Amino acid sequence: SAVRIAGRRSYQRARAGDTTAPPARTVTVHSMQLIEHDQQRLRLEIACGSGTYIRSIARDLGRELGCQASLMALRRSASGSHDASMAVLPDRVVASDWLSLEQLLAAQPRIEVSREQALRLAQGQRLPVDEVTGGTTLAAALSAEGRGEGPLVVWSEDRVRGLVRISDGVLRPRR
Repeated sequence: SAVRIAGRRSYQRARAGDTTAPPARTVTVHSMQLIEHDQQRLRLEIACGSGTYIRSIARDLGRELGCQASLMALRRSASGSHDASMAVLPDRVVASDWLSLEQLLAAQPRIEVSREQALRLAQGQRLPVDEVTGGTTLAAALSAEGRGEGPLVVWSEDRVRGLVRISDGVLRPRR
């Protein structure tokens, strides 16, 4: 797992011999569908929120079934608003396949800020939510953040300026 424990990624700690388990955390599983099964194998399709560790679901499912379980294969078929149908094989990529950052993030939860506010966030400064005048965009962004949909995309002057999280009434720069 890429989860950090005491400043180090879990997988780095595990490779160094540390067996400290990462802390339990709440994840969102939107759906879990049984695709096929036989006596020893299940094939599932899982729609889940970011940060869900599918290997842990396999382990926990095995535990509930009274057996050991692990993954034989894992394929990410979608991430956010992007799915496998949008993919292009590397040897078939042409110039028209490239999308701008704005095109890639257009459907993501967003928040509109002024040029000055975007500059403050870019410099790593926090911005009180009540200073942002995004109107209904702000309300939708706050709702999305409250549902745990991940960071909000910061837009200013029709361009993506970065990512923020909202915590304690403050926009906190992420990227």
